Amino acid sequence: MIKISKIKSQILALLSILVLISNIGCDTKKASFSMLAEQENFKQSVIEYKPSKIDILWVIDNSYSMNTSQTHLANNFESFIARFQNLNYDFHMSFVATDGWKSLYNKPCVNDLDTTCSHFKDGKSSHSGVLVLDNQTPNLKEAFMTNVKLGVSGSGDERAFQSIKAALTDTFNTDSGFRREDAFLAIIIVSDEDDFSEDEYTSQEKPAKYTNDPNLHYQDPLHSIQSYVDFLDIYTKRNLLSSIRNYSVSAITIQEQSCATILDQDKFFRYPGLRYLELVSATGGVQGSLCDDFGGTLQVMSDSILEYSSIFYLDRVPINGSVSVIVDGIEIPNDAENGWTYISSDNAIQFHGPSIPKSEAQISINYDPTTVKL
Repeated sequence: MIKISKIKSQILALLSILVLISNIGCDTKKASFSMLAEQENFKQSVIEYKPSKIDILWVIDNSYSMNTSQTHLANNFESFIARFQNLNYDFHMSFVATDGWKSLYNKPCVNDLDTTCSHFKDGKSSHSGVLVLDNQTPNLKEAFMTNVKLGVSGSGDERAFQSIKAALTDTFNTDSGFRREDAFLAIIIVSDEDDFSEDEYTSQEKPAKYTNDPNLHYQDPLHSIQSYVDFLDIYTKRNLLSSIRNYSVSAITIQEQSCATILDQDKFFRYPGLRYLELVSATGGVQGSLCDDFGGTLQVMSDSILEYSSIFYLDRVPINGSVSVIVDGIEIPNDAENGWTYISSDNAIQFHGPSIPKSEAQISINYDPTTVKL
């Protein structure tokens, strides 16, 4: 009797397994073990680390050869600011001259007793009265055109890098409200000579500081490019484990000697900004030439800054090819020029070109994750 009972139990167990297998074969949905798609909804104004806030520091060469370049920059401002306004981005803009470094040595900026060289400027011959321009500034274009014209009576010893550091650490400027820790920092240098940042104060100006070397080497030991990359990393509290910086340095300068020759008809001794180009390359900025169309250059720079400020981080790693991005109900293509791309090193989505969303846009990023969310 015991053996018969045991056999019956085994038969019943076997029948249960067959029924379960049969049900699984009939209902594939119940048998699926694939992970559910992940959906993340963002409002651009509340995304951390890469918000739509942007702080722009203009570093303007105010030496005696810069009158024409300052005018070109002022006249083409709309090419730079148009998309910021159309997308309703939250921006700040301030200005410092390339002789701002003199404050570090308590020296006068020009030929007077003024030692506040690193303070933000609101013009030279006339003043806007506004040190930090933003999207609420009345007559923004006129204010920019006033602020950017810093005159041509400044030092011929251009030290843009030291002036950046002096301006960003000047307590007068920090109290102005320009810098916001949750904003992308964009630095734009406009100069027709190279950077000469060094440890010592000297009244010696160019071209005396150049050697006779045709490659334009320098007589004095200059600060390394890396030292300013390190400064900006620390200043912006960059996450060194991330491949994405929350700042960039761009420059409109002389890129090659042929451009210097074209511009130097007035014998003002202009030279290629080789060190500027090195820092631009090291920080992912945009290189522009004083010999090119300012409008086109400024538009490229504004697009680059907007791209850096439109990065969205995902909670989990997506399966390759599973990501879809929808902005205000419209699907955006995976395209490096007019769409979005995936940054695998930071598990992030970055927008490009005309697909950069407006501030407050509704963004849905859908994907199949590689791991189960606990």
